[in-house]
Amino acid sequence: MKKRILALFLAAAALLAFSSCGSGRAVMRYEGYSVSAAYYTYWLSRFKANFLYYYSDVEDSDAYYSSVIGQNGETAEEVLTSLSDGRIMEYLIAEYLFDHAGLTLPEATAESVDALLDSVVEGEAAGDKKAFDGLAAQYGVSYADLREIYRIEAKSERYRSFYKTNVLTVTDAERDAYFEANYARTVHIYIGTEYRLNIDENGTLIYDENGDYRIPYTEAEKAAQRQKIAELEKKLTPENFDALRAEYNEDPAASVYENGYYLSGNTEGFDGGVIAAALAMEEGEVRRVDADHGVFFLKKLPRQARAYSVPENADFFDNFDDAVKNDLYEKFLAGEKEKVTVDAAVKDGITIRTVSPCRNF
Repeated sequence: MKKRILALFLAAAALLAFSSCGSGRAVMRYEGYSVSAAYYTYWLSRFKANFLYYYSDVEDSDAYYSSVIGQNGETAEEVLTSLSDGRIMEYLIAEYLFDHAGLTLPEATAESVDALLDSVVEGEAAGDKKAFDGLAAQYGVSYADLREIYRIEAKSERYRSFYKTNVLTVTDAERDAYFEANYARTVHIYIGTEYRLNIDENGTLIYDENGDYRIPYTEAEKAAQRQKIAELEKKLTPENFDALRAEYNEDPAASVYENGYYLSGNTEGFDGGVIAAALAMEEGEVRRVDADHGVFFLKKLPRQARAYSVPENADFFDNFDDAVKNDLYEKFLAGEKEKVTVDAAVKDGITIRTVSPCRNF
């Protein structure tokens, strides 16, 4: 853990520590600030709704919550609770650091928060705050609570930005460490199974009147593509990969990225299965990955030293320094989270299994 925020506490001497995040019994405490049972209930309810909405394999059932999904045998309930608790601790820690650094929310941000809340009340209770309080009570909060919660979240977001901009100084050693831990370099052979790309002789995509650049295969063509895949798979080895790539590859971008593809968990616009495989593979390994519209055969290559600074690789490192800073901030937070105390007697009565999912606010 890197202790880099001691200077921020110099202004804190004149400030009085106070109990934040709502009234009532505290679930979590950090440096005199706390998360009440009411706020904890709301955040857990909202995160539950997000899990259900964004992840198709998450179910709101006892069977699912009791099922084992963690790499170390954790149940789904334990995994989702841990993820939620981590975010709630971040809100708690960042609120304290924001206040004790002498920061304030810009007026425009405060006005935006109020406007958002007003739109929520209008949509949920036709603008009636008292009626809205009745709706929000099932999630442990009121209009006034939600207004404060939205401000806490805004503080958390702004403190992350402040820390990255004003506290962190990223070194090349830290860049190298992040690169080595999070990036894989691959080349691939891609064979489509659903459609071919409509491209001209220069490899440029040709769009139709609907903005599509794909031409669906007929059933006969699909069968031929599957045969092509089977044929390649039988003879492909790490040694002949490059030669067969020139013969079989259907990805026109291959000639653009002569240094290969640098993939990480932050890479956008690439098949998730391909990224997961690339990160898990050993150097020199060849692996087949079936994607939605075709099959990739990947070969993992050694990483070039400081590839993030090579102009030819720029497409894969657009936001590299920001990713490094986020990683350093998360490591800093991990150390601070160890200082958070939790009242198990209060927390254990509020579970992601039993709270109602808060979908609308």
